[in-house]
Amino acid sequence: LDGFNPQALANTAWAFATASVEAPDLFNAIADAALTTLDGFNPQALANTAWAFATASVEAPALFNAIADAALTTLDGFNPQALANTAWAFACIAWSSSDFFVVLLSPLGTVNHASLNDLDLSQLYLVSLHIQLEFPGQKFPLAHIQSELLTAFKSHEPRPSKLQRDVAAALTR
Repeated sequence: LDGFNPQALANTAWAFATASVEAPDLFNAIADAALTTLDGFNPQALANTAWAFATASVEAPALFNAIADAALTTLDGFNPQALANTAWAFACIAWSSSDFFVVLLSPLGTVNHASLNDLDLSQLYLVSLHIQLEFPGQKFPLAHIQSELLTAFKSHEPRPSKLQRDVAAALTR
């Protein structure tokens, strides 16, 4: 991965996660490489990388810490889909900073929600559940569209993460 630029690292992680290919050594190598080049990641690459690691259920706390810091400093460059994907990824790994979610989601409070597709809205519904469970006193920044998020969630075909599939398999044995 020495010759990979930030976009290539993000795309590789995204491709393996999308294909549901278990490659922990590859993901660990991507995390190590990303940590040394994270300042070159644009907002979309940050979002894709976070999404890929969460989807693949790869634990990479140092990478997520760095992505969180980078995301908050480049927030104005995120499009609505990238914000939704990033928030979902951090909810999946049980991120423990409510302030992070408030700041990350605040730009979505003023966007035209038509710019979000059903998957984005469904992901944001899951983020709302994470916030309700982990931060009971924290108001969800998108509470004003909660019913729209729930409707999208109910209509969306579920795509369980690797961890969810593993838990389901263990429970059905």
